[in-house]
Amino acid sequence: MKLSIGQTRNPFAAFDLDNLASGAARLRPERLALTDSTGASLTYGELDARASTLAGHLAEFGLKAGECLLIVGTPHAAAIVALIACVRAGLDVAIAPPHLTAPEMTAFTAATGAVALAAHA
Repeated sequence: MKLSIGQTRNPFAAFDLDNLASGAARLRPERLALTDSTGASLTYGELDARASTLAGHLAEFGLKAGECLLIVGTPHAAAIVALIACVRAGLDVAIAPPHLTAPEMTAFTAATGAVALAAHA
């Protein structure tokens, strides 16, 4: 992209969550990426592989880039994998806590425009 006079390129534009995760996986696949409160841990390589697999499944389920997936859960490893997978698949993401009542979840889903819901089982 050629810049005009007075324009500046955002040096951080290429550093979205997906690029950071996949870049770390290429550089240090065996290094610990995260550990959650349950004791589950993933290396950068594992995180990258799981996010890629889930991104593929999201496309197989018929979700299209720009649609919103509602992730329900606490900040555990599975939620981080899902978040990166959504970004990788081009989806918008909304995150809801699991303690919402059914009416609250319905309202939250409607407010975010989510077309699907994912939760750790």
